[in-house]
Amino acid sequence: MIVKIAKARTIPSTVQTITYEVNGSTTQLEWEPITDANLSHYQIRHAIETSSAIWSDATTAVAKVSRPANSVSVPARAGTYMIKAYSKGGKPSSNWASVVVPAADLNGGYSQTLTRAEQTAFSGNKIGLTVASNKIYTTGGNTALINRYDFSNYIETHDNAVKLANVRIDAAVDRKDLTDGTVDTLPNLFDDLPTGFIYDENSGFDYVHVKNHHNDCNLIFEVSTTDDNPASSPTWSAYKPFRAGQFSGRAFRFSVYFRSSATGFSPEVSTLTAYVEY
Repeated sequence: MIVKIAKARTIPSTVQTITYEVNGSTTQLEWEPITDANLSHYQIRHAIETSSAIWSDATTAVAKVSRPANSVSVPARAGTYMIKAYSKGGKPSSNWASVVVPAADLNGGYSQTLTRAEQTAFSGNKIGLTVASNKIYTTGGNTALINRYDFSNYIETHDNAVKLANVRIDAAVDRKDLTDGTVDTLPNLFDDLPTGFIYDENSGFDYVHVKNHHNDCNLIFEVSTTDDNPASSPTWSAYKPFRAGQFSGRAFRFSVYFRSSATGFSPEVSTLTAYVEY
């Protein structure tokens, strides 16, 4: 009997193909599974761009799809879906596979599309965030969990009636390096470096500042609804995390949490727009 022993720190193979199928309000993603013995799971990220999207400038759509699964359903959104494989030691594949879902493939036919765009002033309530050069990011690149932006106003249905609506937030995201590439921002141990790659000009000390393959920055979208007149003294529901979905209400309000697991790095948002469609 031959027993294969996979090294925990060996990086898994790259997923070669990923496809999609839109079914109403959901999109089914499916990919060719990799056969590496050290495979733990896959992660899927989403970007609103339909060309030139990169892993680091995206948000996490599905944090973990455990082996042996090779498909998952996500809320229907246009943009680029990207997938990476992760080893049992937590190391990602060296590259990602991607698929573009064009807006034309989504079931539209809405009679009303209401939007609330926060760029470029981002004048809503901010906790732990800075606005500069028409972009918003965490102050000093801190990793606090309370870094939050509240939209400056709500979206109310066009006829002031309660509606079942399809709701989403689109955000253009970059991974912002606030460290100026300093060595002091590296982890204490070499084993903590987020690589798994050969140490060359794109790894080692420099790799932590080469953004393309990192997944340490993310946005968490939240929505709250009310059936009351939002201009009076409404009772709002508690905020709940979402990516895109159906919600009922007369008015909808939104907030966004800025998350980073790496000190000195932040998601930086240049456009932030909420949509309510029915």
